[in-house]
Amino acid sequence: MSKMTKVSGRWEYAANVVAGANDVLYPPRLHLDKPLSVGVMPGAGGTALVEYTLAPRAAVDADPNVVTWRPWPAGAVSSNADDVVDAPVTALRMTAATSDASWEVLL
Repeated sequence: MSKMTKVSGRWEYAANVVAGANDVLYPPRLHLDKPLSVGVMPGAGGTALVEYTLAPRAAVDADPNVVTWRPWPAGAVSSNADDVVDAPVTALRMTAATSDASWEVLL
């Protein structure tokens, strides 16, 4: 599970995800009331999906594959997409389908 890094007074995260894999990110606990800006960049010919969960963190830590993940409003995207998560979530997950993808999160 990944965590955001504080840089110059704000929280940032960026990662590449290989095709067929996913990356789970925990927002900082002290800032769950702040909106998160999320950008996803699918690789050529691929799709990527961002999801969020409201499950307890202990459940996500135990097995992120058994908690309920809800897709972001854009659904699976095949081109660059951005959105804002404006309510508290336990974790975000980005899945790269058939091609490597990358994502960025800013708080």
